[in-house]
Amino acid sequence: MSSLRFLLALSLAAISSAWASNPAVPPELRGILATGQDHRFALVGSGGEYSRWAGLGETVEGWKLVDYIPANDALVLSRDGQPVTVRLRTSTVGEGGSGSGLQATLADADEVLHKMKFEAMWDRIAEEQKKAIVGGMRQQATAEFAKMGLPQDEIDALLNKMGDAVVAGLQSDAMRQDFARIFTEVYTKDELRGMADFYDTAAGKAWAEKQPEVQQKLMQAMMPRVMQGMPAAQKIAADYLQQRAAAAAPAPTKN
Repeated sequence: MSSLRFLLALSLAAISSAWASNPAVPPELRGILATGQDHRFALVGSGGEYSRWAGLGETVEGWKLVDYIPANDALVLSRDGQPVTVRLRTSTVGEGGSGSGLQATLADADEVLHKMKFEAMWDRIAEEQKKAIVGGMRQQATAEFAKMGLPQDEIDALLNKMGDAVVAGLQSDAMRQDFARIFTEVYTKDELRGMADFYDTAAGKAWAEKQPEVQQKLMQAMMPRVMQGMPAAQKIAADYLQQRAAAAAPAPTKN
């Protein structure tokens, strides 16, 4: 499952203690979360209330989750021995009906970003990215700067300015506009409304607030792996330059 699909599934994971739907009408399939071979499904009742996540074999308001068809993003439900199929996103039942595919607006996207506390979240993410970038540059450049006679405090100040330059285009106000535009291109109005509802829940608030911490830990896990590959990359470059030099060298003359 792609990261966008994964985020969509999480964004539609709003939990409700009440089920205000008509039990005779099958719920809509609004999200799929895959963890290894296991799948969990977010179902929405006809009254618009969000249900809990459920897995195959479980029963939600009389509807048993019987089978999942990955090729069609379809879930087979059964009630009183009668199977029906609901599909992700379009929320169609069997071969008839259609869900809401209304074009999202910038206002829809902005509501989600507001509830995500986008500016605060993005500023923290950008700062962690800068720290990671400066850390990577420090490992590569400190020795070279030291050879030039620069003291450590000047090296640190220089690297910090370089990091600021790298992330200068990532200010939250500009990125918010990009995010809003992309959201309207990728998600429907109903999907963004589902995300906004999710961010009103305790789980949604925790998701938004802890993303910078997740990003930081991911960068900490990634950077050592990247640095492990640097010697091999440097050797490739050195070998290539050596081969080019050898090829360009004039052939020895015969006496």
